[in-house]
Amino acid sequence: MISRVDAIDLQAKEFYLKHKFIPFQDKELSLFLPLESIAREFFIGQVRE
Repeated sequence: MISRVDAIDLQAKEFYLKHKFIPFQDKELSLFLPLESIAREFFIGQVRE
């Protein structure tokens, strides 16, 4: 699964790129973040049981 965003302009796209989103090759302002990345960031510093 992925989390997809459509940036409203190039400045917004740069914001998403700085936060590890990956651009789609066929849509200039569409980017995605794999849910594994989200989960990894969420659990940093937390102890899993």
